[in-house]
Amino acid sequence: MLFLLSKIKTMAAKMMNENNDHSSAKGQQGKKAHMKKRLKGTLCAAFAAAGFACDGCSTMNAFAHGVPNRDAPAVTRPAPQGLSRNQDALTLIKSRQKSFAPRSIHAFGAVATPRYVNYTNWDDMLQHQKREMQDPAKVQTYRTFLDGFNVYAHEPLRQMAQDVNGKVLKNISYYSGFHSKKFPDTGNYWAPPIQTILAKKGDCKAYAILQYAIMRHLGVPENRLAVAIVNSSGRSDVTNHAFLMLNVAPAGKPQDFLVMNDNGPVLDASLYTRPNGANSTWFLPYVFFDAMNRDNVWTTPLENKLLSHPKPAKKPVPKILKDMPIT
Repeated sequence: MLFLLSKIKTMAAKMMNENNDHSSAKGQQGKKAHMKKRLKGTLCAAFAAAGFACDGCSTMNAFAHGVPNRDAPAVTRPAPQGLSRNQDALTLIKSRQKSFAPRSIHAFGAVATPRYVNYTNWDDMLQHQKREMQDPAKVQTYRTFLDGFNVYAHEPLRQMAQDVNGKVLKNISYYSGFHSKKFPDTGNYWAPPIQTILAKKGDCKAYAILQYAIMRHLGVPENRLAVAIVNSSGRSDVTNHAFLMLNVAPAGKPQDFLVMNDNGPVLDASLYTRPNGANSTWFLPYVFFDAMNRDNVWTTPLENKLLSHPKPAKKPVPKILKDMPIT
């Protein structure tokens, strides 16, 4: 093998010298062709001795003309594209700028005011989404899903809300506490949108967050959207439901929210507020606790009361009770 390589080197050098000799006679052309033919034969022998395969003489031609050859993949595919440097991990649009957040949110017979605090579950969800978007394959899956809603981008807000809500309900199955059961050690887990898309399941929080991301992807301003936390059974001591609210009021007009729910059509928020004198057949009123988007958190007096009087931590269950069989 070393002898063959040495011979190849000598023959290649000889060919280069002949190419540089401009005073050579025409008879040299035949000699050059003969040398090339010999070089190809020597290369074939060298590759065969090394156990390499070649496709016809393309590999030999590459070496004979001084071009290094490398094995090409059987199928050439573009590498999955990750996020660009200025692309937001939640909405896949350019990094957002802080908008003019509402001074208060009026909904369900209550007023929520800015609290200027971090909402742990919401912040954790944003960080989870950012970490998931470090995987180019997941970025591509997420981008494909969001782009499937682009057809609604130029619709009026009410129609957009109906279409987005309908498509999400069609593609994502409701399963209460799915992500909390999948991640039991994280407590009240708020799933980032990419996890909901991959699982094709989610609870009310997952629906609300996914719809929020879609609406922002379609260009709806941040200050028109808020994820609301309520009690849907009329209780004022505990929360049990989340959904996305969309303000469809013209600029400068009083807020007019739609409720993008996880279990049916998009409805006006006023339908979930029982008017004075209404009988018991009216919708159960939503008891409003708080709302949030990426600009702020708004809390009602009920939520402020809960925050000032947190529930005592549950006592751990003794191991002996954990091990007891259920009868």
